[in-house]
Amino acid sequence: MKRFPIAVLPIRTGLVISANLAAQDSGPNFILGFEVPEGITGAAGEIRTFEAYVTLTTLDNPSPEGVQGWLVAVQVEGGVFREISLAGLEVSTIFDHDGDPSTPPVEPYLQDLEEAGFAVAAVTQGQVGERGTCAVASVVLHQAQRMVLEPNGTQRIARLTVEAAIPVGPDCAPLSLEFSPCPRGGPPGPWDSKVTFLDATWYPRTDPAQVVLCRTPFRRGDFNGDGQEDISDPIAELGYLYLDAPAPACRSAADANDDGQLDITDPVIMLLDLFSPEVTSSLPPPGPFACGVGERGDPLGCESYPACR
Repeated sequence: MKRFPIAVLPIRTGLVISANLAAQDSGPNFILGFEVPEGITGAAGEIRTFEAYVTLTTLDNPSPEGVQGWLVAVQVEGGVFREISLAGLEVSTIFDHDGDPSTPPVEPYLQDLEEAGFAVAAVTQGQVGERGTCAVASVVLHQAQRMVLEPNGTQRIARLTVEAAIPVGPDCAPLSLEFSPCPRGGPPGPWDSKVTFLDATWYPRTDPAQVVLCRTPFRRGDFNGDGQEDISDPIAELGYLYLDAPAPACRSAADANDDGQLDITDPVIMLLDLFSPEVTSSLPPPGPFACGVGERGDPLGCESYPACR
């Protein structure tokens, strides 16, 4: 991947079309957005890495041509960008493959963005105030043999690698992605998101996105992860402790007394809880009946617990 961490060139600009004009019925609508996972879960304090995508949508475009190029500037709050990449992302284009105006262009033509006429992507150095790291990507499709995106539709135009910590407390935490000017470190001002269409610069609508970071929910006392506490759980834990049987995928669920360790007291407490005459459970939060997290931060961690998805 071509990386330019200091200088990223803007796309070609011509006549500037305002966002208001872009939204009129007579013209196209350009929308920059994100494609993100619904949520990220893990153990308290665990560092998780995930991918998100920047998307470009064109709607109501009466022209037979689509976007020629773009510059996107994105920021993250609640995490950091580790990379912004173009490699392996293919966009569907209209391509004048032979430069002969008498022959029809190839449509659709899949173009790897890393091999476009001009393509750079970089995470900016350091932090941007209190809003986390910033990332920029700029692409101009081939111009000698004219190439443009297809007139309408949604396409992925950048891949983001994001890193964030799972909250230590019981509450989930938001991670926000938005399009916002990135400091350039010199004139002519910050990088800002824009597209080039019919040799003019357009400022698209931008839609932010949010990813929720949560501790993995589980049911306490469920050693084998089948979604309920029953006699199979203390048996499985005894096998793990003394017979070299497999470890639980969610160690916090197996920690029946929430003391931060797996030992003989856990299957004993499970048996007492199972055969107690009381209707309610004596196990610490979240207990065996509802999905939740522990009050002590679940120090053993919970890598996976599909029963609470």
